[in-house]
Amino acid sequence: MDPRLTQAIELFNRREYFECQELFEQAWHASEAEDKKLLESLMQLAVALHLFFNRGGGKGTTGLLQRCLIGLEDYESPHLSIDVKTLSAEVSVYLEDLKASDARAPRLFERWRVPKIRLV
Repeated sequence: MDPRLTQAIELFNRREYFECQELFEQAWHASEAEDKKLLESLMQLAVALHLFFNRGGGKGTTGLLQRCLIGLEDYESPHLSIDVKTLSAEVSVYLEDLKASDARAPRLFERWRVPKIRLV
């Protein structure tokens, strides 16, 4: 696995969403064509969560989460050692919970429920 991807995942799982975006992008630039959509989905997930927790979220957050899910649909688990199936399920639940709550109130939505990127 590309060390930039490994570091980006570590940052993401520490909830350092802004910091991991650049590393995801660097890994995307160096990746094979068949991996690009997965890495793009991970970038969208990081941007969505950064927007939600640091900028108030709203429709931008839910739209990015939906695009992330669409991109994840194209991959079997594992891909690039990522448990894509579990990630997709967690993002889907998170999105539905977010839609059911006030998407503009991130302080009320627990950070501990944020999906994690798991390696297998």
